[in-house]
Amino acid sequence: TALMIAVEQNSIEITEFLLLSNADLDLTRLDGQGVFELVSDSKIFNLLNEAAEPAEEISENNDTETVIAVPKLSQ
Repeated sequence: TALMIAVEQNSIEITEFLLLSNADLDLTRLDGQGVFELVSDSKIFNLLNEAAEPAEEISENNDTETVIAVPKLSQ
C-alpha cells in the first residue's frame, strides 16, 4: 500500500498525510508484514501508534465512545 511504501522510505510527511486520509493500518503484504513490521524511524513509529490508539470521549449522557485518534500534521 502507499502507507507501507511511505513507512519503508521513512517519509514522515507522506505518512502523516496518509494517516489523516484514513489509510488502513491493518493491511499486510503477502509475506505478512504490516506497517509496524516495516517501520524503522522513531517519529513514524510514534505517528503509527497515535493513529492506532483509540481515544475515548465522553458523550453528553456520560457514556464513553471510542473514536479513532488522528495525529496532527506538524508544521
